[in-house]
Amino acid sequence: MLGLNAGERASEMKLRLADGSTCGGVEAWVILCRSVWWLWPFGVMISLPVLNWIAKEVYRWIARNRYCIGGRCRLPEGLARTESGSVIRSNSDSNKGLSIARQAFRVAAIPRTRVSRVADWLPLILLPLVVVFLRTAMEPWVAMWVLAFSIYGGCKWLTYRDTPVEGLNLPLRTRIIYLLLWPGMSLKEFAGTPPANVRMNVTARWFAALTKTMIGIGLVWFAVPIIPGDAWLLCGWVGMIGLIMMLHFGTFHLLALTLQSFGFNARPNMRAPLLARSLADFWGRRWNTAFNVLADRYGFRPLTPRIGARGALAVVFLASGVIHELVITLPAGGGYGLPTLYFALQAAGLFTERHPLIRRRPWLNRLFTSFVLLVPLGCLFPTVFVHNIILPMLHALGAI
Repeated sequence: MLGLNAGERASEMKLRLADGSTCGGVEAWVILCRSVWWLWPFGVMISLPVLNWIAKEVYRWIARNRYCIGGRCRLPEGLARTESGSVIRSNSDSNKGLSIARQAFRVAAIPRTRVSRVADWLPLILLPLVVVFLRTAMEPWVAMWVLAFSIYGGCKWLTYRDTPVEGLNLPLRTRIIYLLLWPGMSLKEFAGTPPANVRMNVTARWFAALTKTMIGIGLVWFAVPIIPGDAWLLCGWVGMIGLIMMLHFGTFHLLALTLQSFGFNARPNMRAPLLARSLADFWGRRWNTAFNVLADRYGFRPLTPRIGARGALAVVFLASGVIHELVITLPAGGGYGLPTLYFALQAAGLFTERHPLIRRRPWLNRLFTSFVLLVPLGCLFPTVFVHNIILPMLHALGAI
C-alpha cells in the first residue's frame, strides 16, 4: 500500500492519504499538523521554504540516527564503542559494549584549548558571511530568514560548546532537543531541575499560549486581508506584529510548555514584557531572555573588567544594533544605521533612567520606558524593511 518493495524498510515515516496517494517525512508532518487546529501554525511554519529545508535536514539526521537517540546505540553483537567514538571488536558480551556506547554519548569534562575555543566561534563567523555573499540569489525575505537562522545557529553552537557542563551527565536526547528544538541559549539551565512553581496554573499557561498564537494567526490571515491596499504600511505593521505574536509569544510559549511536561527546564524567552517597570527590567528580565544570556556571557562580563560596566553595556547594545543591521537593513537594501541608532537610544535611556528624578518615581519610570521603547520603533523596523521584506513575505504566506 505504501509502494515499498518486498523486504524494504522505510527510511522515513509514510502517510497514505484518502485518495490513495502517499507522502513521507516532513511533507507528511506538514499535512498532519495542518489537519489539527492547534498544530496548524507549526504546519505553516515548516512549510515555509527556508524552514522546510531545515526541517528536512533535521528529519533525515534523526531518521539515520534514530537507534542512537536516548544516550545509547544498539550496536551489533561483538562490537563496542570506545570513549573516542570509534567502533572496535570486543570479546565480551554485548551488554558491556552497550555500556561503553552509553559512555561515548555523554558530555565529558574535556579540557578546552585555545584552538578549540577559536574553532567554536567559526560557525558564527562563517555562516552569516556565506549567506551575505549568496543573498542576491534569494528573495529578500528569504535572505532575511536565512541570515537570522545562520546567526542563531552559530550562537546556539557556541553556547553548546562553551557551556560549563563539567559534572553534568547529559544524554544525547537532551543535547539534541536543546540544539534543534529549544530557542534558549543555556544548556545548563535547560538540563536543570524545573522550579517548583512550573506545575502551578498549567491550564492557564496553556490557554494563554494558545490565545497569543491565535491572536497572531488572526492578525496575519484575517486582519491583514481586510486592510485597504493603499494602506500598505499599516498592512505591513499589522502583519509583522501578528507574526511576532504567533512565533515569539505564542508558538515558543507552547514549545516551552511542551518541553516542561517532559521534565526540561524550558522557561519562555518572552516573560510578560508589557509588565516591565523600567528599561533595565525590560531588556534584562523580560524581552528575549535568550539573547540576554549571550550578551551577559560573551559581552558584558568579559568587557566589564576592561572598560567598566557602562562601557560594556554600550558595546553590547551597539553589537545588538549591528546584528539587526545584518538581519533587517541588509536584506531590505535600505535604512542602514537606523537599527543601530535604535539600540544606541536604548543604551542612552538605560543610563538616563538611573537619575533619581526618574528612578524614585515608578509611574515616571514606566512612562519613560514606554517612550524610549515605542517612539523610535520606526528606526528598528524602517519603512523600506516593511515594504521590501514584510509585504512580500505576507504575500508568500497568502495573507495578501
